Amino acid sequence: MKRIKNMLLWTMRSRAEDVTHFSDEYDFYYWTPEGKKILQKLMRFKELEDSSKLDWMKGDSLLIGVIGKSGVGKTALLNALSHEMRKTLHEKTELPMQTISFLVENVQFMRRETFKHITSNLHSFTGKHTIFIDTPDYAIRDVRKINGDLTELSKIWKYLRSQGCRANIVIFFQKELVEKTDHFFLRKITDIVELKPLSPQQLIEAFKLRFKTCEPFSEEALKLIAELSRGVFRRFKRYIQLCLEDMLDRGREQVKVEDVKDVITTDVLMRDLDLELSDIFRNERYKRISIAVLKHLREHGSVNQKTLAEVLGVHATILGRILSSLEEHGYVKRERGKKRELIIKTLS
Repeated sequence: MKRIKNMLLWTMRSRAEDVTHFSDEYDFYYWTPEGKKILQKLMRFKELEDSSKLDWMKGDSLLIGVIGKSGVGKTALLNALSHEMRKTLHEKTELPMQTISFLVENVQFMRRETFKHITSNLHSFTGKHTIFIDTPDYAIRDVRKINGDLTELSKIWKYLRSQGCRANIVIFFQKELVEKTDHFFLRKITDIVELKPLSPQQLIEAFKLRFKTCEPFSEEALKLIAELSRGVFRRFKRYIQLCLEDMLDRGREQVKVEDVKDVITTDVLMRDLDLELSDIFRNERYKRISIAVLKHLREHGSVNQKTLAEVLGVHATILGRILSSLEEHGYVKRERGKKRELIIKTLS
């Protein structure tokens, strides 16, 4: 029961800032190649005779942009990087932990408030090793706010550089932000790293790394949850939470595939897909049809494309365009049947 409670606590930490910097939580952070790449870039040291010196940077300071879709784990990576850097700096320099904590700064970006905070505490920022800035998620059409915040971030970056701050600056952006604007500040960023959604196998590995087992889930049940999560770690944790709560309510000792299907219903999946599909289909009608397509496939299985058009009452040409987009983004697969007709299969 204690292990189940620990799992539930883990799932409720859907935002990593709820975890203290030196929590055991980060001993189990799942490092992807993208995360390791950023860490390696930031941890560049000179060999100094006097380990108490703080001038350990080689070359110019870095301006790095980290982009990823909502829920893919940007904030979790930010806090894991911050934790790992503090630990490594402590090991490399033998400086007291109080000093190390000062060298790495995490900033939750808020327009006007962030700039005011930095300018009024300039003396503390000029000595930083790295400054992490986490920007908010934006509404799908909020381009004006996005551009305003980018201008503010540019102002912060220019100010720090003008005041002799040599710290690395790492800014975490929602991917949709980068795709919606051609703001001049984005061209100032020398290195942009994109966080990709995790594969089902990576999600399973992350779970086992944290808990050393797949129990109380069967292997097949955990695999199904990973597949339904579509690479979004926040969603993966929420689905695990729902299944564990259902298991406890029913007084069971294991979560099986049938239990996952009972809990993670079509309606649950469609609600999660709504925002996801908004990034693919700007046309609201096309988005509604795409949801209907995926719902039909989940409930009825593979279907002939012509039959699907008739069932949904959609013109074949329009359905063809929608299916092409869904196939391109990995939601469905089309293949030829025995009579050369197109058969649609879901990949979710």
